[in-house]
Amino acid sequence: MIALRVLAGFLFTALLSGCYINPFGDSGKQLVDDVHNLKMRLLDIYNNPCLPPGATQTISCYYSLTITKRDQKAGLYKGQVSLKACDQNMRSGNPGENCSKNSYPDSWFAVQGDPDVTNLQMNKDYDFDGQPGFDYLVCRDKNDNPSQKADCAERTTPINAVN
Repeated sequence: MIALRVLAGFLFTALLSGCYINPFGDSGKQLVDDVHNLKMRLLDIYNNPCLPPGATQTISCYYSLTITKRDQKAGLYKGQVSLKACDQNMRSGNPGENCSKNSYPDSWFAVQGDPDVTNLQMNKDYDFDGQPGFDYLVCRDKNDNPSQKADCAERTTPINAVN
């Protein structure tokens, strides 16, 4: 019994250490990936003070989001972190990013201005700013400036890496 507890402790430590040793063979690959993604998210909480889109922000935050749904009655959009942003994070020195699948959760958020005018397109990428004290996002226009008129410009180019 003690040997099983020691073995379980070693396996748990190996999974959390960030080493990509897979003690379970092919059947454990998903478990190793899930633990790695959980670890990256937990570390991200401490490294990134920005809250998810739609939450009242405490600091100015920048988001690049892919629109996934629209609730016209409530005037809300649902989106997730753009794969372009994931790719930029990876190229900027975050090797733990896995851009082959988007593992970020979707968030519901409002956009400043008239939602009917905004008319963000599904499965398109847009850049937004979150401002301290507000729960809505502000679109960035074609000149990459925050637009108070909901003049949202689709992001069609990669985001530059930050080194």
